[in-house]
Amino acid sequence: MNKKKSIIYFILASFLFGGAIFLFQSIFWTLFFLIFIGFILTIKISDERRSFGKQMFSACLGLFIFDWLAVLVILLIKIFISQLYYSLI
Repeated sequence: MNKKKSIIYFILASFLFGGAIFLFQSIFWTLFFLIFIGFILTIKISDERRSFGKQMFSACLGLFIFDWLAVLVILLIKIFISQLYYSLI
């Protein structure tokens, strides 16, 4: 798989995980979605030359780091939409 598709999948997975954290706000659901989305991402962009466990660990670690950026973007969009809504009322 080429690098461009891998990066797009990783960004989409980060925003999906960030949205799950934003919606559920629970440690159990955070860990569940981290492992589940990391597993799906690893299956999608896996490389045969490396072991599956190492790839899944690195995908989960990357998701955990970059999901906070996704949560920040989601919060900024929510604030912008609510400010726009209240300014129109």
